[in-house]
Amino acid sequence: MLHATPIDNSPRAKLEARLFNEVHSAEAFMAGIKVALLFERPVSVRRQPNGPVQLYWHEGGRSVRARVSYDELVRLAPVAPEGGVILLARSGLPESVEAALVHLGLQREIRGQVNGFWYDTLGEIPPQMPTAFPTGAVLPQHGLTIGDGRPCLALVSVDYVWYPLSEAAAWSYSHAARLHRAEAAVFVPLATSVRSWPYALSATLGDPLQKEQVRTVYGEEAFDRARSDFPTVQVTLRSVS
Repeated sequence: MLHATPIDNSPRAKLEARLFNEVHSAEAFMAGIKVALLFERPVSVRRQPNGPVQLYWHEGGRSVRARVSYDELVRLAPVAPEGGVILLARSGLPESVEAALVHLGLQREIRGQVNGFWYDTLGEIPPQMPTAFPTGAVLPQHGLTIGDGRPCLALVSVDYVWYPLSEAAAWSYSHAARLHRAEAAVFVPLATSVRSWPYALSATLGDPLQKEQVRTVYGEEAFDRARSDFPTVQVTLRSVS
């Protein structure tokens, strides 16, 4: 499970960290909660104890929470666009809920990222593109394409939201661990209208970046999601002839 610590000593930061840890707890997972929202002001909700969406808001200096239905979330979205989104945002949410979360500020991907699948060897690549959720993604530098031998950010999905991979978590992912051991790893991006499956790319480990370097090379969105306490992993991809 994920765990957050406050970024400073402000009451807001402490509240966000505490609520983040609550909704990412094993108890919340077992309860089937998929989304949690924190609002800046009180909101009126119809209490439905068995709903899968968790709301938090301020009321007289304390936080109040209630579970509501998917439909109620959609109803609330237009009147509370300032809501901060704290997520157990898993895949398989109804399209109406996904649209409501986007309205509230959810952005699962970093603009420009390329999703795909990691394999240990070329022989493991199936003839048809898998229908499963992608096992990885990369973010090329602005204006560049993947496969030209330039470094890309390695991205990983955490509760179906994509983040730059840090050195701290590199050994938790098989492809990153292989690269750190100087072993082979192959990335195959999803097929598109201009790129068929499989377009295989051999990967090697690039130089790690500090957080400020991420901003300079990859932009503000990647910077916002990168860790500040550990370097960020880069990979270099080259087309396999």
